[in-house]
Amino acid sequence: MNLWWRKFSKCVFQSVPSSAPRLPWKDGAFALVYDFAVIHYLSENQLSAFVAEVFRVLAPGGYWLLAEPNDESYGAPNMKRMIGRLHSLAHTRETVAQCGFQEVDLSYEGFFAPAFPLYVDFLRKTLNPRPLDVSDFESTIAARIAPRRRKHWRLRLQKPGSA
Repeated sequence: MNLWWRKFSKCVFQSVPSSAPRLPWKDGAFALVYDFAVIHYLSENQLSAFVAEVFRVLAPGGYWLLAEPNDESYGAPNMKRMIGRLHSLAHTRETVAQCGFQEVDLSYEGFFAPAFPLYVDFLRKTLNPRPLDVSDFESTIAARIAPRRRKHWRLRLQKPGSA
């Protein structure tokens, strides 16, 4: 575990099996839900149900940080081949809005090269003599790529109401 997480003495991480029909927590139980690369495993129907469940378990004023592989990135065809499905940002925005979430902001992070994205990623990360950095959020080369072509998109959403 990264030492940074020790700053959160009351922070608990929990996971739920994909076969669970509902999230096993009471209504309004959390101030924050964080999902990284989760929703692409869900079908359209499962996505709508999952969004409703996240809305249910968030306290009023709570946040949902949702980060996913970007279907418009240079590496999207390869990711679709490996993962099987990527929900578009536009469709995800529509789905979360229909459930009642308010969008706080959107950002893009990570890097895929315009040509041979997986090969370049392998060379940059695996064969690089420096320590491995899988995040690649603030590299000089990533900053040169148009945001909508970056590896991941990140939505910060909020459940209406006061915290």
